[in-house]
Amino acid sequence: MRRLRLLAVPLVLVLAGLTLVGERGGWAAGEAVAQSGSDSILGQLRRNAKVSERLNAGFFRAPQNRGFVGSAFRPTESETAFSVDPGSSSLSLDRTRPGTGLEVASDGTRSNRLRPEDQGSATFEYPLDIPNRAEVIRVDASYSSAGDGLNFSVVQIGREGQSQEQLLEGGNEGARSQGGTRTDSLALRNRGFRADTSRFRYVLRVRFNDTNESTRLHGMSIQEVIGRGVPGAPGTRPPASGTPPASTPAPAAG
Repeated sequence: MRRLRLLAVPLVLVLAGLTLVGERGGWAAGEAVAQSGSDSILGQLRRNAKVSERLNAGFFRAPQNRGFVGSAFRPTESETAFSVDPGSSSLSLDRTRPGTGLEVASDGTRSNRLRPEDQGSATFEYPLDIPNRAEVIRVDASYSSAGDGLNFSVVQIGREGQSQEQLLEGGNEGARSQGGTRTDSLALRNRGFRADTSRFRYVLRVRFNDTNESTRLHGMSIQEVIGRGVPGAPGTRPPASGTPPASTPAPAAG
């Protein structure tokens, strides 16, 4: 009996030791599983971030370009008479517009036709739907003119009735056309502007200074950066405003 008791004590110690080792092994395994799950989640988040950065880079790889044909511009006064060329969609100002009185013949007889009135100039606009905080970095105008028959403006107008602000260099008159058929890059003040659509709205504005048949607006275009500062977005700016604006001949109206 004494030998059995002596043998039982070491056996109990051995079983207790095995149990302790088993419990410690379970804790270690649990910790390893938790660490593996955490690493997997962090790895997935890093992969998602890289995918998002690549998508941003793809979207913001170059400035976004939007063009507007001449016929998209509309006069600011409803009685203005103008013509649209069906082939080129270019816009020109008519020499006359219908008046308010009836034509009178030499014998004093009144006709049923309105007497035409001369119109020497008119202003046309196109509203710009610019995304908030987008940065406009370039504005081009395509036109035909015998001289300075056109004035171009980019105007910022307060939504609460504040005064208008010209965003092109050249003062309130904006940029003037030159002779020929051409496309001009208009000089923006401060080399561009960032849109604040919560407080302002923006318009492209063109003034016809004459009714010459060769004075035609073919169209305008703007270039904007939607995500400057986002990974992959352009980080460069156009040349300084002192640099002469680029000009290229435009195709003649069809």
